[in-house]
Amino acid sequence: LASFEDSVASARREGTLDGALTSAAKRAHEAIRQVGRTEPSLRGMGAQFVALLFDFDAREARVAWNGQCRCYRSREGKTEPMTRDDRTLGCDGPLGGEHDAPLVPFVQTVLGGDPEVIVHEEKLPELCAGDTYLLSTDGLHGLYEDNLHLILDGARTLTLPGLALGLMDGVSDDEDDATALCVRVG
Repeated sequence: LASFEDSVASARREGTLDGALTSAAKRAHEAIRQVGRTEPSLRGMGAQFVALLFDFDAREARVAWNGQCRCYRSREGKTEPMTRDDRTLGCDGPLGGEHDAPLVPFVQTVLGGDPEVIVHEEKLPELCAGDTYLLSTDGLHGLYEDNLHLILDGARTLTLPGLALGLMDGVSDDEDDATALCVRVG
């Protein structure tokens, strides 16, 4: 984590957000791989991530992710994904389209896994006051994807702690290990 934060701080000092999160993620990837090489009990561990980096002076933000972590934005009553999944369906290639038979998705890339890691980074549309962003692990996907817009659209009238409680309501430990973070642009 310190490596990730140091990389982002360095990029900000250099005056650019472009590529800052990707660089930070790749440094974290190497740090996780190194821990696995030096500590046998941790060999094979990995992590997925999603991160937002804001520059409020420039009214811009960047999102970076890998794995099945997601970022959604709610703006003026419309909620839409800001990220795409890094899932594949066995040997069938990238996830997408309709399928007749249920297929089990698996994460293709994680920080700390294969020598080369895939990190996606994109500039988001210009920030607007009132935008609400939700960063989530895959655990949130199966529970809320169909009605996520209702939860985030209600975010304009909820406090962030109230929104978090609404998101996690009904989640039990045996269902999934959902984690969510909400950010509202003021």
